[in-house]
Amino acid sequence: MTAADMPSDADDRVLVGRAGEGQLTFGPPQVLADGYLRIPTVVESVDVRAELVTEEQDRARGPGGLVGFFEGLAANWRGWAGSRDWFDSEDHIRLSATHDGKGTISIRVDCRLHDGTSPGSWRLHLTLGVDPGSLDATVEALRLLLQRDAPGRM
Repeated sequence: MTAADMPSDADDRVLVGRAGEGQLTFGPPQVLADGYLRIPTVVESVDVRAELVTEEQDRARGPGGLVGFFEGLAANWRGWAGSRDWFDSEDHIRLSATHDGKGTISIRVDCRLHDGTSPGSWRLHLTLGVDPGSLDATVEALRLLLQRDAPGRM
């Protein structure tokens, strides 16, 4: 199943990055019976667009998951040393965030389908600029998006 095959509503997407420079978009997840999440994901810039499915155990909602990754960036928006990293359960996508100490956050997005060398497989590397002031809204939007279909939630 590709990201294009998964349900999506234009109002239920979370965008990370800057329009026209490069963006990462997460769509409404498909929640399987065991809590496993399949999140349609688009990585795009001016010259490229890739669709994939980010796959996560239920941890996507917790401290080690996707929301926790962005919570950590938001909490430390003034800067940190080194990189902050996250990857999905199937290693389809990796995010590595760095801060220049001057108010700019860069997130390197590395994504792949299959192993990157077999026929039909591909790899994409893109660096996104993120405004630190946008991170609280990103965290809240991701939290709502990923919990919307959680058991016992609307």
